[in-house]
Amino acid sequence: MLSDANRRRLHKYLSKVAFVPLHSRGELLRESMVFMEDLKLFPNQFAYIIDISNGTIPTHKGFDTFLGYADEKIDLEFLFGLFHPEDVEDLMNLITQAYDYGFSLEQPSPFCVQFMVTYRIRKADGSYIKVMRQSTLFQVDREHGMISTVSMCSDITHIDGDKRIKFSMHGEEGKPFEVSDLRSKKTLQKFTRREAQLVSLISNGYSTKQIAAELGTSVQTVETQRKNMLRKYNLANTFQLVFWAKENNLI
Repeated sequence: MLSDANRRRLHKYLSKVAFVPLHSRGELLRESMVFMEDLKLFPNQFAYIIDISNGTIPTHKGFDTFLGYADEKIDLEFLFGLFHPEDVEDLMNLITQAYDYGFSLEQPSPFCVQFMVTYRIRKADGSYIKVMRQSTLFQVDREHGMISTVSMCSDITHIDGDKRIKFSMHGEEGKPFEVSDLRSKKTLQKFTRREAQLVSLISNGYSTKQIAAELGTSVQTVETQRKNMLRKYNLANTFQLVFWAKENNLI
């Protein structure tokens, strides 16, 4: 199980990356379920999709047949609680930084990046196995970029008995990239009153048209202000803008 501190850390991160995607939840769920139903797994594999926009696991496969866990138990906190206690801190750092990278992509597409990591996970009988997890972007939209990821995990216990975590990340066009703190490149400045209003409304899921009505301005003006903020604060997209604002307590 996750410690209270790590549980709070996980939920704090998920609250910062939560957003309302342009696609309907029903549409995203149907696409996820169709993909998982069609996915063929070996007996030593399990797979899952994480909807990052709301911090859920909408669909998964193999947790019952391979790991021994009932389907209804599987959620994000439960999954993180299966990590070996010695691996939790490093895995949480790697995963959140990989998500930060995914959100930094200006025009991502499904399966355009690859994240591989090996770690230990607990089966229902209490034993630990070594798995290799391969993850990539699954669903995206033009406003936020990355919406969800898909991961496939394979038991590699008999070919890798090393306890160390190993990882490899490749960005667009298969090029390796180094994980870095995106926020370190930003110069912290206070928002103007209008900027704070704009970002607050975006974070609450308001559309451009709704924001314009709320602020008493035009849709074109809202779009211009948003683009100016991205340029001013050296951010790639609207999601990064909201995430950075929340991270620095600007809204």
